[in-house]
Amino acid sequence: MQIFCSKAYTRFLAISLLNFIIFYSSSVFAQTNSPYSRYGIGDLMNQENISNRGMGGVSNADHSFGQINYLNPASYPSIGLTTLQLGLYGERNRVTTKDSSNTTGSLNIAYLSVGLPVGDKGGIAFGLMPFSRVGYRELASSNPFDSTIIQSAFTGSGGLQKLFAGYGWRYKDFSLGANFNFVFGNYSHSSINQFYDTTSIYSAEYGEYFNVKGVQFNFGGLYHHTFKKEGFFKDKTLTIGATFQPQSSLSVNKDAYQKSFLYVGSAEDTIAKETGTRLKMTTPMSIGTGIQFAKGDTWKIGVDYNMAKWSAYRLGSDADSTTDSWNFKVGGAYRKTVLDNASFVNRMEYRAGFFTGQDQYKLNSTNIKSTGVSVGVGMPLKLRKSSYGAVNIALQTGVRGTIDNGLLREGFTRFSFGFSVSEKWFLKRRYD
Repeated sequence: MQIFCSKAYTRFLAISLLNFIIFYSSSVFAQTNSPYSRYGIGDLMNQENISNRGMGGVSNADHSFGQINYLNPASYPSIGLTTLQLGLYGERNRVTTKDSSNTTGSLNIAYLSVGLPVGDKGGIAFGLMPFSRVGYRELASSNPFDSTIIQSAFTGSGGLQKLFAGYGWRYKDFSLGANFNFVFGNYSHSSINQFYDTTSIYSAEYGEYFNVKGVQFNFGGLYHHTFKKEGFFKDKTLTIGATFQPQSSLSVNKDAYQKSFLYVGSAEDTIAKETGTRLKMTTPMSIGTGIQFAKGDTWKIGVDYNMAKWSAYRLGSDADSTTDSWNFKVGGAYRKTVLDNASFVNRMEYRAGFFTGQDQYKLNSTNIKSTGVSVGVGMPLKLRKSSYGAVNIALQTGVRGTIDNGLLREGFTRFSFGFSVSEKWFLKRRYD
């Protein structure tokens, strides 16, 4: 008797570790210009797995075999087999104001995660994913002195990551779960005011650098009910899900500087410098609820509602242009069969969804809203007798913001690609 580890797993693990390293240099590819990311901790990243993204992001009540649903850790007992997941996403943004527009794009890792069953009633998962992103560059000109033009440039870059580990446990029709999250990362903001048509006024540059780290927790619960009576509901399953993340406090180390110069490339004079300022960052409480109705592995449809109290965000004692956010999502999936002897097309899972909501920003007394639709597909892979895989693709498109009240509108298209492998990692093999 010997213990056997799948070669497919070994290859996938090597690829995953390589992408883990690439993750830390992903800012090379993150060139999206999103001026809204100037506020708070930046734009919050999608944390759904790729299959859920194809369904509009519906995930609060989802518990799928071979899929790691981080947003509700109570789903971990449904993982079933040891599972590795890797997700990538690309984004194209078109930023429009009343006077101009420009288009940018980015490529990033969506997540790297591992899930394992623990007995018949438990499951654990751990992984790494982006939490927020800061990326913008804005230019503005003014002429306050009639003869001297001031060119202002505002730039920001960086973001926060999240390393998580969680456990879920099922008892009869109920499941509970929790994630421990370590949040870390760096981001910066800078502004430059340059004076043209004069050599008597110094230009100025001001910058801030933030190093963030700390701990968060998020919790989840699920209730499953399978209908037994004859009729339309027979053998169908109703699942109700709930998620909760309490308010948390992260540690921030801030460096700041102020410089002056006559023109670009000339000698700089540091006017002020501040290093090692320690602050506390308050991140908000959030709650979510969802319901899903499904017929085995054939079809499912779900609805989610989430809210987060971003009005409580603070950096030190300072508030920002943030407000309470919410979103509503609806989506579903369908496939004809999961039988191995069926055609590939009939075993594919087709997904679609819709999402709308209010983001965490409030600028010029205006709430920033976003709306979009999504489609997706899951393509099954039979790797070997005890190994299963899937390629998941999702496309989301929508719009955020408005060109009214001096603001801007972002039209976005997000393409996500995910790969997962599931199997009994250790097999006992008998031989003569």
